[in-house]
Amino acid sequence: RGEESAEEALKRRRSCIFDGKAFDTPVYDGERVRAGNVIQGPAILEEKTTTVVVPPSFQCRVDGFKNYLLQKIT
Repeated sequence: RGEESAEEALKRRRSCIFDGKAFDTPVYDGERVRAGNVIQGPAILEEKTTTVVVPPSFQCRVDGFKNYLLQKIT
């Protein structure tokens, strides 16, 4: 289990387009993300077999089974 911050899993940042607007987007190593981490969108989580995109105005919580739970924030 980790803290809310996923900073230690951060790999790099890149420019991504959401709804026609460019965002400076953090890219996380999914192997290093821990239960308890909360990642604010926009963000990208890269795993060996999948990529999870967290759009702006969403957040991603990592549960105890390492599921990514996306929730719209208002």
